[in-house]
Amino acid sequence: MIKFFDSLTNVIAQIGFGGDKAAHSRYSSECLTETELIDAYRFAWLPARIVDVPADQATRNWRKWTGDPATVDRIEEIERRINLQQAVNECLKDARLFGHAAILIRTNSNTTHAPLRDNERIVGLDIVEMPTNNTGILSRFRSTTQSQNTIRINNQDVHTSRLCPMRGRYIPRMNSGDSVLNPVYRACLNADGVTANIAALVFEAKVDVFKIPNLMEIVGTQEGESQLMRRLSVANHGKSVTNSLLMDAEESYEQKHVNFGGLNDVQLTALQIAAGASGIPATKLLGTSVGGLNAKGDSEIRDFYDEVASEQANKIGPSIRAIDRLILNEASAADDVDYEWCSLWQETESEKANNINTLSSSIKTLSDTMLFSDDELRSAAAQALGDYLPALESESYFSMVENEDD
Repeated sequence: MIKFFDSLTNVIAQIGFGGDKAAHSRYSSECLTETELIDAYRFAWLPARIVDVPADQATRNWRKWTGDPATVDRIEEIERRINLQQAVNECLKDARLFGHAAILIRTNSNTTHAPLRDNERIVGLDIVEMPTNNTGILSRFRSTTQSQNTIRINNQDVHTSRLCPMRGRYIPRMNSGDSVLNPVYRACLNADGVTANIAALVFEAKVDVFKIPNLMEIVGTQEGESQLMRRLSVANHGKSVTNSLLMDAEESYEQKHVNFGGLNDVQLTALQIAAGASGIPATKLLGTSVGGLNAKGDSEIRDFYDEVASEQANKIGPSIRAIDRLILNEASAADDVDYEWCSLWQETESEKANNINTLSSSIKTLSDTMLFSDDELRSAAAQALGDYLPALESESYFSMVENEDD
């Protein structure tokens, strides 16, 4: 029987015969303990940024409710009262650091073990840790019709409908989440190691070298060693006072300088690898551009914002659905009330002016066609230009315009 091998082999280079050193490389499981995760987050800026930046960006501009203005005001007031934006931010950070966390909804009901009822009123939100032996329940939180499920949190039985869980990094075939620091930890260590070694080299940037005859004989005795130290002290003192050095005719002196050329590229490369491992643009992660003065990284930031927007819509929104339901019930909101996540991209004044001109031209074109009534076009124009000219969204503005027309 003839066997065919669909792999490259080379006897001379020992490829495919076990002699290739890379053939024995394997990825091994190296999960950080809770103590290591906390230490990395507390005492190292790079891991802390990797945990914080996506969470801060996801909650930075928050969301905008649309509907009846009075109802929207009540909804936003409830959100401020229960501090929802901060609670989501902190829960996201906990989930990213430890793999999973949840927001516990505290209401005016004293029965935490019972299912959450729509007529309950939120009195506060707490960030809680999901028990490790119950993290598998995360997969069932997506369902709105749950059975009687309770878990033990802070020495009390809590029904799962009162929890808004969030997961850090998804791992296939694992019910619980994983810390985002596990796959990037080595890259962070390498980047910090490069920075630390470069910092240590700064102290060795200039080294004075004294060549003293019979040095070994001199330091062989305690008296000779003391004389040598006094001699070096006198030399350094003379340099500091007169910027000159007096030496014996048989002594010699020189300076050794460390060449720092290329170290900047080494450090930036290590930081870029850490940024790439984290999935965060270097401009956002490091707070500065690493590709040159003209490299702003706008395209990378836009891609990152798209990923954050996807997490807002697919993870954060579904997770806090129970909170939103209670907020809308308390605000007596109608079915047409909804929200959208605010854009993360901050337009420049020039971009805003260009967008206003473009929208205004489009509105004028639609008005000339007379395809829409004045009320329909006015409502659409206010919605399109509302982000740039907030006054257009108010009823008082329309009343003022109508009075001027009359």
